[in-house]
Amino acid sequence: MLTSTNAVSNAAAASLTSSAPANAAASVDFQNFLKLLTAQLRHQDPLSPLDSTQFVAQLASFSTVEQLVNANARLDAIATKLSGAGLDDYAAWIGQQAETAKAPLIFDGSPTPFRIAKNAAADRIDLVIKDASGAVVHRTNVAATDDILIWDGTTSAGKAPSGAYTLSAEYFDDGKLIATAPASTFSPISGARIVDGEVRLRLVSGVELDPADIIGLSRL
Repeated sequence: MLTSTNAVSNAAAASLTSSAPANAAASVDFQNFLKLLTAQLRHQDPLSPLDSTQFVAQLASFSTVEQLVNANARLDAIATKLSGAGLDDYAAWIGQQAETAKAPLIFDGSPTPFRIAKNAAADRIDLVIKDASGAVVHRTNVAATDDILIWDGTTSAGKAPSGAYTLSAEYFDDGKLIATAPASTFSPISGARIVDGEVRLRLVSGVELDPADIIGLSRL
């Protein structure tokens, strides 16, 4: 009994897909196509041979399937990497206000919040403000408090222009400098991404931070 070429092709394809595990789908490549082609030639009806154009169509079909399988494998790898890195754990942080000592203060002309840490050993704390070039533009004494403070842009030369500024605290005891520490600033988190396998949080200011650099979060 002669079996039609299409029946052989369908049976062979079914055997490949049903007997192999899901992760073996990528093996449906040109080698398997050649095996199917050989089987079809062996079992085709000699009185009604298969049109060569059908072989070309099947070749194109297998090529398309192979590309889709490879694309899905790459997407699965990306999804696994992102999930493993815990990126989804930080989705709820996006849009919240982050406090960090690792980012400059962005002054836009309006009063801008910051915070300095207390030091029990200090009897005086000076706030030092530097511009983007590192030049000191203002120095003033501040109270020892954990409360949020406000800088209105006042400098020794007048109103500060908009831009990025570095704020730090200098701690003195009996007139002697005993410690320095950066002030913490506030900026909304605008996004998160993976860099070299590690999560990085992007602030509206453009700075990217390790999640461990975030001191606290608050709703806007």
